This record gives sequence, C-alpha cells and structure tokens, in this order.
Amino acid sequence: MNIEEINSLIEEIEKDKVKAALERKKREKIRRRKEKERNQKIAWYQISSFLGFSFFSIVCSIFLLIKNYEENKNVFSNREVVIDADKVDDICDDLEEELGISIPEEENEDYLVLSAIQKNSHLSKEEKEDCYGIIPIIEDNPYLNKENAYQSLKELCIKHMNRPKGTENEVLGEYLFFDYQINIYDEDIKKTTFFHELTHCIYGSMDHLINLPRFLKEGMTELLTCEYFFEDTYYKPSTYFGEVLATKMLCEVVGENTVLESFSTGNMNPIYQRLATLSNSTTKEAKENIDKLDDLLDKRFNTPQKNHDIWYDFIDVSVYFDKCIKKNFEFYNYYVYYLDDYFLHDYIDIWEISNKVYFNQELKQKIGTPGIVVGMATSMDKNQKQFVKNKKVST
Repeated sequence: MNIEEINSLIEEIEKDKVKAALERKKREKIRRRKEKERNQKIAWYQISSFLGFSFFSIVCSIFLLIKNYEENKNVFSNREVVIDADKVDDICDDLEEELGISIPEEENEDYLVLSAIQKNSHLSKEEKEDCYGIIPIIEDNPYLNKENAYQSLKELCIKHMNRPKGTENEVLGEYLFFDYQINIYDEDIKKTTFFHELTHCIYGSMDHLINLPRFLKEGMTELLTCEYFFEDTYYKPSTYFGEVLATKMLCEVVGENTVLESFSTGNMNPIYQRLATLSNSTTKEAKENIDKLDDLLDKRFNTPQKNHDIWYDFIDVSVYFDKCIKKNFEFYNYYVYYLDDYFLHDYIDIWEISNKVYFNQELKQKIGTPGIVVGMATSMDKNQKQFVKNKKVST
C-alpha cells in the first residue's frame, strides 16, 4: 500500500471519527433536549400543582378568616348592638335551645351577652351554667358596658389552685383583669368567692379599674353579688363590711341609680356632680371627701385594730355627707352609725344592716317595704380577736 492509499485511509478513519463524534454530539443534544423538555413538563406540573394547591389554600384561608371574623367581630359597641337583626335571632335561637327557655324578643339584646359564655372554650359545662345566672344583672342595668362584659365572659377562665407565694392568707380568690382569669384559692366557700369574682369580671374595664375608689369597687361588687346571686341584702358571713356600709350610705345620699351609673361606667363624675349639688360645694370638694373616705376604709381594712385617729378622721368626713343628705335619713343615719362603730372597734360581727334592696328589681318586689334589721356585736373576747385575725376576703 502506497503512501497515497495510506493517507486516504487515514482521512477515511478521521472522517468516521468526526462523523461518530458528531453523531454522539447529536444524540447528546437530543438527550439533553428531551431531558429539558421532561424537566420543563415536571416543573410546569409542579407549578400547576403548587398554584392549584395554593389557590385552594388561599380559598380555605379566606374562608377561615371570614368565618373567624364572623365569630369574633364585635357584637356590641359599648351598650349598642352592632350586628344585624337576623344574626341576633340566630344567636338567641341557639341560646333558647341550650338553656331550654323562651327568650322574649324585647330581651334579645340582654341575652346576647350570654352568647359569649356559650362560645367560651375555657369553661366547663357546670361553670357555664353558673355564669348564665348573670342575666338579671344585665337586665336591671341600663349603664352596663355590654361590649366589655361580652369580651370578658368570652375569654374568661377559672383556675382552682394553691395560693401563690406572697398572696395574703385572707385572700380566697381574685380576678386577674388583664388575663380574664378567676383564681379560686379556698374550695370551702368557692361559690361565694366565684360569684364575687364573676361580678368583677362583668364590670371589668380599664376605666373601672383606674377611676373608681377601692371601697366602691369592692362594696358594690359584694352588694351586687349578695342581691343577685344569693337574694340577700347582705350575705352572711359578709366580707368588706365597711365598704358595703359606705356604698349603701352613698346610695342614700346621691341615689342608687347615680351610684350604679358611676360603678358601671367607671366614671365618678355623676357622683361628684350630685354631691356638689346637694352640698352646695364643688366637684373638687366632693372628690376630696370620697378620696378621704376611701383612704380611711383602706387603712381600717388593712389594720383591724381600733385606731382613734382613723375614727376622728371619719367623723370629719361624715360631716360633709351630713350636709348632702336630704332624705332617707333613717337608713343613712344607721349606716353612718355602724361605720362609726366599724372605725372605733376592733371587732364587728354583722348579721344584717337592713333588708333594703338597692339594685335587684325582682328581689325588691319580694321583700317589699324595707326596714332596719340589725344584729351586731362589738365585744372583744379572745375568740372574736381570733376571728378578726383569721378573717377571709375575696378581692
């Protein structure tokens, strides 16, 4: 084989190599294109699936948001209903079924507050049944902030626990305003404690918490608890004796309607203005005397031992209220007299001051004409001193 033939053969071999290489390159290109197309199809499928799932998720989320909004949107704005009449009817129909009662149409708005208890997921069936007993308080009170009451009852939870470290032994329970939580520390009288704290819950608001004097918060809470949950003008064994006496005295001076308005709204101005008018003085002077009375009751509450300085100060304050009283002298004088004893003596055992009902309209009709009913002792034997030392209260 000559050189030309050899060169020709080499060229053929090179051509075959190039051709094979081109074929391989072509096949690789085809493979990559097919793989790309396959990946694109997979990607589009995944995107389509994702978009479909996302769309479904978005639809579900929107549905849940709407449902959650419908369930949680405000039923009240302060004392006014802000949902439509059909929704009110639906809610009341559910309540009628659960409570086994027929709700008069004119009471629908009052019963709407109870729907918060129905929706509450923190309360047991028994606890809900106890809470449903608040309806007379709602019906009798034109000043109640139903929006606050609704929100508080919807979030309310009740804890039975040991008394936290640092909490005084005399405290049987308390309502934690910011947590919507009732803590019960003493199981022996848990019903009385529970209803006292439940009343705090119903009336709880920031204005109520900040603006009202302590004696009015506790005195009114105890008085409302007695009248509405126990049908008693003053429940036995009583707590906050001085605070309830001062609250009843104030009711006699300015009228229970004015006291209820201030207590319910957390605004003391109605009381101050009425006192200023009756005493021919100023609202500033009215506030000063209310503050003095609150300070004296706070001192007496925290130091049960007799304190003549506190007693003398109370005499000065009572002179102001004497100027304000224009009627109902009999009841007023009895309340002032026993407040006087409360500040003067170490031990006060009170059974009942009077059978006069101030707020529970149904109970007023049952009792009829009010009168003075007093059972009281101020002696100081050893057992009584021990009673004072171990006195228990709710907060």
